[in-house]
Amino acid sequence: MALPAPMVPDDWRAVLENPSSLAEAEETWKRLIRTAHPDNGGSHARAAQINAAIAMARKEFGA
Repeated sequence: MALPAPMVPDDWRAVLENPSSLAEAEETWKRLIRTAHPDNGGSHARAAQINAAIAMARKEFGA
């Protein structure tokens, strides 16, 4: 199974539904990862994409 392609800098915003703050990004991440996680019927690729997006959001918002 291949990992998803690396995210370009602004892709994380679309994945996390265009948050305006880190708190908003974290809230969206929690909601999305619940269903995207492989343990809950999601896929490894989608979970990895969402996790990469929150990592980029944390970096951009300074967390």
